[in-house]
Amino acid sequence: MDMDSSSQVNQESGHMKYSFIGDTTYSLLLYLLYASEDMLGHTTYYVGNNLSPLALPNKVVMPPMLSFDDKTRLLYRLRCLKYRWSLSRSEIYAQDHLFFSSPLIDNLPYTLLEDCPNFFTNFDYRQHLYNSGNHKERFFNFFTGRIGMHYRGYNPWCKKRILTTDRDKEFFDGLKTYNYEQVNIQRLWDEASEDKRNVILSAYNLSKIDLNALAFRNGVIFSQPLCLDAHFSFSEQRDLFLPYVEKYGAENIVVKLHPRDDFDYKKAYPGVEILNTKAPQQLLSLMGLKFDIAITCCSSAVSSMNKDCQIIWLGAEVDERIVKAYGHVNNPFEPNKQSIL
Repeated sequence: MDMDSSSQVNQESGHMKYSFIGDTTYSLLLYLLYASEDMLGHTTYYVGNNLSPLALPNKVVMPPMLSFDDKTRLLYRLRCLKYRWSLSRSEIYAQDHLFFSSPLIDNLPYTLLEDCPNFFTNFDYRQHLYNSGNHKERFFNFFTGRIGMHYRGYNPWCKKRILTTDRDKEFFDGLKTYNYEQVNIQRLWDEASEDKRNVILSAYNLSKIDLNALAFRNGVIFSQPLCLDAHFSFSEQRDLFLPYVEKYGAENIVVKLHPRDDFDYKKAYPGVEILNTKAPQQLLSLMGLKFDIAITCCSSAVSSMNKDCQIIWLGAEVDERIVKAYGHVNNPFEPNKQSIL
């Protein structure tokens, strides 16, 4: 379904309606686990290019924003008005930092889904605080929707934040001004019915992946699109993980691809296995896929690893271009969970 199919959305009467606004596989998983089976049966999914291939019912694929000048932003916001009626009559669960989030949500109440574990403590919240008296911000929000620059829930319309980690819980307990709900995704999975689990697995098309074939490989690299986001050359990205591939053996390593990463790991590290699935590692872990060693530059996917897994966290600080692309991303583990060569 594309943007011009709004007349087909949310027309059934007699049931509470729900809207998911997002475009990352992790936030989608969090919603699928959090929502009841009845909610899932009455949800419209507003997604971007990343989630568009997934098998989701009532899916509205938002087109890209071709440029970010004021005129284009305003036209995009006006095009999104066709969804206002449906969204206003639904309970909204959203990622609020996407380019189509603010035009869709505008000033409607919503529940924020974390983008990754430790989502709220990984970034400086002060730059996003809402200031209704700032005329420059009000002017910018006119073109983008009233959330504008005040995403991550720091605005009057975010009613609750769904989070998963103790670190984020302690963060909000310290602020004492923001409503949140902490959930445990393992518990949500354990309590899910077989039908609900099948709905989740079908969304990610996991039935075609033989996880058992990966069981003998004990190491995993969580990739990130460094060539795209940090403008790494082939040799620079290869050299980042090469010492670890050589140490542990390519035949023992699986590369879990980031959805936007098109780096040729087979060429860089002959012998590695590529796990090319839209399913986030958190779901694979729930299904029982475990590793002894997990290596990443700064991917939050390592947060889902079992407690006995050895985590090798390189950190964004290994290259200033990574810091520029992602910021100073906090290590989700204590120092004794880190490892170096």
